[in-house]
Amino acid sequence: MITKQPMVFRKAGYTLLHSGHVIANHILVSFHAAFISSLLNIPSELYGPDVLKFVFTSYETVISAFFWLVGFHTGIAIHEMGHYLRAVKLNALKENLLPEAKKNAAKNFPGRFLWYVKMFFKIPYGRFRGVKKEGLTYYPEAPFNLSVAAAGPQISGRLALIMLPAALVLLIFGLTRHLDLIIYVGRLCLGIGAVGLLDFLLADPGKLKEFMKQEKIAQKRAQKIRSSEKQWINRAGKIKEKLRKERMQEITIPGGDILCAPWQFRNCGMGGRHTEKEYPESNISMQEMMFVPLCAQDYEEAQMITIELQTRLKQIIEKAEGARVMGIGLEGGLAPYITKESKDIIPEQRMWRMAVQAIKDIGYVPGEDVVIAFDPALSELSNAYRKEFKEEESIGNYYFWRGEEKVVASRDQLLELYKKAVEEIPIISIED
Repeated sequence: MITKQPMVFRKAGYTLLHSGHVIANHILVSFHAAFISSLLNIPSELYGPDVLKFVFTSYETVISAFFWLVGFHTGIAIHEMGHYLRAVKLNALKENLLPEAKKNAAKNFPGRFLWYVKMFFKIPYGRFRGVKKEGLTYYPEAPFNLSVAAAGPQISGRLALIMLPAALVLLIFGLTRHLDLIIYVGRLCLGIGAVGLLDFLLADPGKLKEFMKQEKIAQKRAQKIRSSEKQWINRAGKIKEKLRKERMQEITIPGGDILCAPWQFRNCGMGGRHTEKEYPESNISMQEMMFVPLCAQDYEEAQMITIELQTRLKQIIEKAEGARVMGIGLEGGLAPYITKESKDIIPEQRMWRMAVQAIKDIGYVPGEDVVIAFDPALSELSNAYRKEFKEEESIGNYYFWRGEEKVVASRDQLLELYKKAVEEIPIISIED
């Protein structure tokens, strides 16, 4: 949740490059990789005390110290660049930093390259806006996001995967051909690769594994659903009758009367007036999107299913480019910011597709096990049109006023939007 005092990673229960054993090992690994590898450049005529003098009191000492600095610096810079760039991509960065970051990310290649260079050199010294340094602890200025947390170890692992094999090849070639310059380059790659491997294994413990496991499970479930999925619209009539004639749970009370529990309509995606005051950055104008579990045997199971659905929807939003969850709305649903895709008229359309994906990802069939309902509060969109365009008597015009890109829709355009949505999304109820 983003508030006036944004929660940062270290306050969410973990830090990215820890000031304890991880950062200590970080320093030690870069030191040992630099100085121990200097033995590879020892002239063949040296032995005994002269070896120590060569390592610690000669020009080789300066070279090793430089390699130590480069390894340490590169490890921190690349790791934090992974976190930061993922936060920018997902719009998860702190609000006052995001516009400038997005502007830099949208530059042409030379512009982006200069931005990356600036990032690389400034991050380890705490002088890059968007990455905080407190002592020997580093973290991006963003609320907790598992995808962002996993990005640091991910990029460190890739760094190690590139540098360590390169070091092996260069060192073997340099040693067999007695080429000191090649050996030096190999040593530098070895130090950077070793630090990258350390960060991959120890920094942000468990976050990459947790993220990959989460996505793998979701993909398997979604694939299983896709293989048996039928066109939703062909089942709509039967689902409608089911909702009218059946209930998820019935009990007989004293006296013989039957008490029926209503179908649970769980508010999971919110916008409009219900989030405008608390989360003005959200760009969803329609008020409520709800999950309706049809497969639940009782009210408790329905509640568990909808909680799982909302949790997965949050994960999908947070790992999607141009989307983030701002917080929780007045009635318990997510208050997101979602950049619309090229085929969309309004950002709500992308949110609806994400909701369908959430249903699949937790192993249910959209339009059979779970359906979707709307309470868009279109009267508020109509009122917004009248106020914005000063047409107090206007009827049948709607203004999607949230977010940067405003959209005006007539009654017919809105009906066409609904018609298209119902064909693709298992929408069973639209309140108004």
